[in-house]
Amino acid sequence: MKIKFSHFIILISNLLYEKIYYYVIFIKTMQEFQITCVRRDPNDITTHVGIGFTRTLFPVSEIVTNIRNNTTLYYTYEKNIPARVHARQRSDTGRWYLTTAPDENAANNLDDMMVCSD
Repeated sequence: MKIKFSHFIILISNLLYEKIYYYVIFIKTMQEFQITCVRRDPNDITTHVGIGFTRTLFPVSEIVTNIRNNTTLYYTYEKNIPARVHARQRSDTGRWYLTTAPDENAANNLDDMMVCSD
């Protein structure tokens, strides 16, 4: 995934020396993607997630890295209710996994998402 950058030019005038300085500042803008399906292993552990309308599969490890690096925001969306996806680490095994904040709408939770087709 590519990171988008917005840039702004700041004009600073130094009246004492009558010089004009130009600074270009790059501001990283976070990408956002909707998780639309999941793929699980035989132990019911989510290994891949499908992104967007095409449901392109990405490994959970890549999604976790993007979330931890603050480069990408992921969410689920069901019945007009979005739920942000978070990366969490199990204390007993150290394995990273994806989760949504629990709410009254179970349909937007990763555990209840449809399985990605082959």
